[in-house]
Order: sequence, then structure tokens, then C-alpha cells
Amino acid sequence: MSSKQPVNFEALKLPLIIAFIALLIRLVLIVWMPDAYQFDAYQRWAGRDHLYIQVWLPATQLLVWLVGKLGGTPVVLRVVFSMLGSLTIGMMLQLAISIQESLDDASEDVGSKSSGYLLWLSLPFVVFGPYVVWSSVPYQESTLLLFLMGGLLLHRIKPELGDLCIGALALVRYEGWPLIVVHWLLRRNLKAIVLSSWGMVLWLSILLMKHFGLLTPYMASPDSFSDW
Repeated sequence: MSSKQPVNFEALKLPLIIAFIALLIRLVLIVWMPDAYQFDAYQRWAGRDHLYIQVWLPATQLLVWLVGKLGGTPVVLRVVFSMLGSLTIGMMLQLAISIQESLDDASEDVGSKSSGYLLWLSLPFVVFGPYVVWSSVPYQESTLLLFLMGGLLLHRIKPELGDLCIGALALVRYEGWPLIVVHWLLRRNLKAIVLSSWGMVLWLSILLMKHFGLLTPYMASPDSFSDW
């Protein structure tokens, strides 16, 4: 992973434009189909007064809980997750631009600046059907990408904040746990390992409390369709 780098605010314009276009597409989808859909979306909203529901990790539910506490509706919740999903696309483009700028600075070819083709490469993510669908409802994909991209971007500015952000992956999906291990191997730093382990420690503590009957998840309905 790279060392600290200053923020290039000029380079933020392109990711923000792309994120805005992605948001418009998702808002059109919500106007066309305002109801939430699929199992997780219904269950999360049904458990909006709870942070620990079903068998799920809690990070995504935290957003649902906040929207519920602020008096939001299911449509507001979809708008919030659409904003989150659009932001992650802008973050991916920003990360790509930052990496390319680092490569360009290290290159002897002064004319190799390539933000233009990165723009075109980012456009398929804006309209990629599965992500448009799943990032406009309360599913975990956007939350996972938010902490992953956030951790990588923050690491270029403030490595400790990046470590903490990567640690939050453990509270989104179990697929985030091996990503944290990869982060340990890349950082090779005891402080970084400790900072990025907080999510794992918290979730294992919750499971331990559940095992001893000190904490019970809210069950809006049976865990799987086969139980219905």
C-alpha cells in the first residue's frame, strides 16, 4: 500500500459527476418501482427498531435503524441506499484516478495522464444492472464497497483511519473477513492489525453474548424461505 498522499480536490470533480449520474439512474428506478423488493429488504425494514436482526451482521442494519429513528419511509430508505451505492461508484473512480496519478508521476512519460479513459471505464458500473438493482434497496453490497473503497482511499491520506474503515468490513459480510486478513498481510504493522481488527472483536463478542443468552437477535420472520 502506498504512503500518505495529499488530496487532489480537482480530481474529485469527475467522480462526483459520475456518482450524480448513477444516483439519477437509481432515482428513476425508484420512481418506476417505489416498493422495496426481495427478502432482506422486507426483513430489514420490519426490524428497523433493532440493530441486531435475523442472523445478519449489523452494519447495514445501522443505516436502516437510523432512517427509521429519523421518521423515514421505505422510499426514503431506498433513496438513502441509492445515494450510498452511487457514492461507492464515485469512490471507485477516485481510487482509480489516484492510482493512475501515482503511476503517471512515477513514469518518465509526462504525457501519460489518463483520467479520460478511466471515465469511460467507469461508465459501465453506473448502469450495471445487478448493482443498480441491489444498491437501491437495503442490501449489503453498497455497505461493503463503502468501507472497502473508503479504507483504500483513506489509507492514502491517513493510514490509521483507513485501518479503522477496513475493520468495519467485518460487520457487513463475512466475505469482508478474508479481505481484512489480506489487509494485515499488506500492512505488516502491529498497530494496523489491531486497528483493523475492531469489527471482528465486536462481532465475536456479540456472538459470545448470544451463546450465553445475554443477547437475542430480533426475528422478523423465519430465517429462510424454506421455513415459511
